[in-house]
Amino acid sequence: MLSAHELAALMIVDSTHDHRQLNPVDLQTLVDRKLVSLERDTGSSRRPRLTHCGRRVLDVVARAA
Repeated sequence: MLSAHELAALMIVDSTHDHRQLNPVDLQTLVDRKLVSLERDTGSSRRPRLTHCGRRVLDVVARAA
């Protein structure tokens, strides 16, 4: 089960390109749970992106709301 902070982080990954506001601990938890992957961006930075499982979690949450 995701914490409220982790769920919010998942929504941020989905909705914005500015990921500086993400808590690194929450982001790492999402990566560990395979809800987010880190892809190479320009240069040496890595950009978080939803995985298929991450998308499914957000779809379920949206249906429940």
